[in-house]
Amino acid sequence: MAKSLAILIAFLGALFVLSRTWVPWFLKLMTSLSSQTNELYQLAAVAFCLLVAWCSDKLGLSLELGSFAAGVMISTTDLAQHTLEQVGIRD
Repeated sequence: MAKSLAILIAFLGALFVLSRTWVPWFLKLMTSLSSQTNELYQLAAVAFCLLVAWCSDKLGLSLELGSFAAGVMISTTDLAQHTLEQVGIRD
């Protein structure tokens, strides 16, 4: 039980740091690279969510936790609305 809790805390801590540093940079890079078409941005956003879910699963946590955490990480960036528009979710 304590080992699972330690893994969970470490995973969420790492995701917090990444969400403040790497994720905004990565999404801005994908926006600039996909100025003509948006397929690259869409693929990158979905691949990022799948990657975080896969990492969560490999650490012994649930896929759902990883997917949720990836969504929260993207939603905290300045490009959250742009990402929702690109993957087909509109208000």
